[in-house]
Amino acid sequence: MGILNLFRKRIKDPELCRLRDLLAIVYASGEMTTKERTTILEIAAKHNISSSKFHQMLEIDPDSVQDIYPTSEEDRYQYLYELIYLMTVNRKHSTRAIDYIRFIAAKMGYSPKDVYEMTEIIDSSPFTPSTKQKITPTKWTIKFERDFNQEEVAAVEQAVVVSSEYGNSIQFTLRSGGMTYIPLDHNSDLGTGEIIDITKAKLICLEKSGESDIYRVGYQESPW
Repeated sequence: MGILNLFRKRIKDPELCRLRDLLAIVYASGEMTTKERTTILEIAAKHNISSSKFHQMLEIDPDSVQDIYPTSEEDRYQYLYELIYLMTVNRKHSTRAIDYIRFIAAKMGYSPKDVYEMTEIIDSSPFTPSTKQKITPTKWTIKFERDFNQEEVAAVEQAVVVSSEYGNSIQFTLRSGGMTYIPLDHNSDLGTGEIIDITKAKLICLEKSGESDIYRVGYQESPW
């Protein structure tokens, strides 16, 4: 191996990779705040990462750290969950931070819609006072799923798929005037601009303890 190859060799360390991505989220929105620093150290402690590793990552070139991401579904979900939570600590939903999260999410098999959904359902804090406890993010569950009733169908003049920053929504133009929007369920395969027949759609209600219910529209061309 030549000397230039040695210089190009990247550090293969999953702990540094995690810290690199966390720091990237912070710096994408500006300087690191005390709250963000504390949150990163809490995340590190949950994964038994020493504070010295954190300080090491502050000193080295982020590009020198190789990507090493979890392989199990649970661990990948946790990894992405922590990145999004960190972004929300100071309500810094900057375009650069969101783009970086989407970039990392794609490497782990997640879509922009997945990032949007997880951003919406993130808890105010997934951390417990004890650093020895495992983070167990609470997920939304389906409360009910139903057809649009006759009154709802009659009230809608047109329903069309429109884009938003994090994913598609259904824009309902009402016969009485005005519009309303409901996010499209991430399992639905509709493209922007498509007009849908809401008699073939489903209204999905999601619930979670301590939170208000949220709604999604499910739609598939094939029979339900």
